[in-house]
Amino acid sequence: MADAFALARRCVLHLDLDSFFLSVHKRRDPTLPLDHKPVVLFQFQDVICANRRAKALGVQKHMRPREARALVEPHGGLVIHAFCRDWPGPRVRYGPYNAASREFFDALADALRAATGGGAAIERGSIDEAYVELAMPRDPAAFCGRLRAAVESATGLR
Repeated sequence: MADAFALARRCVLHLDLDSFFLSVHKRRDPTLPLDHKPVVLFQFQDVICANRRAKALGVQKHMRPREARALVEPHGGLVIHAFCRDWPGPRVRYGPYNAASREFFDALADALRAATGGGAAIERGSIDEAYVELAMPRDPAAFCGRLRAAVESATGLR
């Protein structure tokens, strides 16, 4: 019975970075207007990321870039291409995204270690998504706020 009680006092958090691919571009180009204009990122004629303003205009993942452009450009929005390399290629260059992902998971592990003393398990869901199992915090909203702030402070990613 003690094991069942201990399990009942644990929780799983789902963490997913906001517009990850566009946020990586924003770190490289601070002039990118993510906060006040619709912005869409594509690769291989496939939309892979859109900020909230673009989504509000109807942009969806896997939409054709020309369809997204028709929705966002009348509102001053942008459609940009994922990072590329010229040779051999052109090909999408995932290095900046993978580096940002490693930063995210390192910052998350550091923040959880500081907050829980190492009592949390992290499972990677994708390049920008994690599941964390830990003891139920006394104030879950405050705990999540501190975790969000620590990761954003360390990486610049939301």
